[in-house]
Amino acid sequence: MPVKLFRNLSLSHLEGSKFDYIEKECGIIISGNYETLTPVLADKQLARSMNVPEQTPLLRITSLSYSDSGEFLTIRSCSATPASIRWTITCAASRRKAR
Repeated sequence: MPVKLFRNLSLSHLEGSKFDYIEKECGIIISGNYETLTPVLADKQLARSMNVPEQTPLLRITSLSYSDSGEFLTIRSCSATPASIRWTITCAASRRKAR
């Protein structure tokens, strides 16, 4: 989270919803999110931290949230075993006025 946008951010803010903090306390509208799933093999360090054998197939999930002005607000990266992930995608059509 960029310091220039969140100068009063504290640990207590992150104990709740960071998105509530961004929208309600900072007044920034979250416009969207990019999610990228990348297949990777667990290296020694990741295997140890996840308690899986080395070379276990994993998914690295990278998430970038952005504001209505296009500024990136948050970035998150984590790894998970494919069996532990359930992904739901919901798409909404934008409504435009007829001419």
